[in-house]
Amino acid sequence: MTLWGSLPQEIRSMILGYVVAHDHIAPYAPVSIEWRDAIEKTTFRDLRIQASSLDARHSTPTVFQTLGRLRYRHRRLVKHIWLNVELETRNCDRSRNEHETVCINVAITRLFQALQFWPAQDDLTLEINVYEPVYHSKEWFRGHHIGCPGEQDGDMSRLSNSQLQEFAMPSHASLWGLFSSLAFELQSGPSVQAVTKLLLPRQCRRQLEPDTLSCILKRLPRLEEISLETWDVSEIYGPYYLEGYTQRLFLQPSSFKNVKSMTVFQDCNEYFNAVARRRRSWIQRHFQPQSRPTPPGKVLARELAVASLPLENLSLSFIVDAVDFFSQCQETWLWADLRSLTLTSRLLTCDGDSFEIHELLQTAAQMTKHMPKLESLTI
Repeated sequence: MTLWGSLPQEIRSMILGYVVAHDHIAPYAPVSIEWRDAIEKTTFRDLRIQASSLDARHSTPTVFQTLGRLRYRHRRLVKHIWLNVELETRNCDRSRNEHETVCINVAITRLFQALQFWPAQDDLTLEINVYEPVYHSKEWFRGHHIGCPGEQDGDMSRLSNSQLQEFAMPSHASLWGLFSSLAFELQSGPSVQAVTKLLLPRQCRRQLEPDTLSCILKRLPRLEEISLETWDVSEIYGPYYLEGYTQRLFLQPSSFKNVKSMTVFQDCNEYFNAVARRRRSWIQRHFQPQSRPTPPGKVLARELAVASLPLENLSLSFIVDAVDFFSQCQETWLWADLRSLTLTSRLLTCDGDSFEIHELLQTAAQMTKHMPKLESLTI
């Protein structure tokens, strides 16, 4: 029988490549040190931590204790930690929202306690997701999952008006509750040196309030990259909701002092917007809309333009138009370290106005003169 060590390195690498591509491979780690290293690298690379609202009422779950006791070599192998917090079933209890914030607070605090002694790394991502079980959607409309792991929504934009009518009309409270924000102060917890990237995915439709997000960021002193995936809620909460959110977020610049890369992506769900528009007609009949002097897009663009000055990489997708972003930039500004800039614009369509597109590109070219290290500009 041919011994493992006698095989050429290329053959051994090929065999291990097939092995680690399968699930449940941990029992094969004792075969050899080479097998152990390859299997552990795959096993520990992505860790998913499941927490529920019930955990907040009991002692620290085993998963957090195990995470805190990982060996040094295993800690160095972890590249992505995905914290999933499952909320309880919807009900009419007014204390529900308070209990939600408590359980999320406890989950994040316990995670930070488990990670406090992990060594500083250059590529550890922390992803935080808050979701509701699939069966919560029954009070909404049939078959639509709300932010649960492995969510696979159908393409609602392709449904006809008659098909949309078949869905149960969500209540006013449900419509607002789906995207309602979460506000809490972290319990006295430690700083975490290991995390360098924070990701809030769009599967997490419950946005963290600016003060809450800033509190989390301050406990990640080595954070270099932040990715915020948001939802377009202007049809639900009004066009100025996101403006106010962003203003409050960037009023605390110390939270972003070490951040070098920022990605902000805004998604849109046509069914949610259709439902909100049907509600809006009722709201407009009962409330007089307030007039605002400045369009929300320009105010939001100004906040993001100012925040971009110390960055190395910035990507803003579908949250502000490139035209608004450049219009808020001052000729005296200098992006001394910016290397990559990605923006989107509604002008860039097949039937877009060629004059306006040309004007946008000219403006972009002029602004790059204030970005001496720029390597990539994508619009």
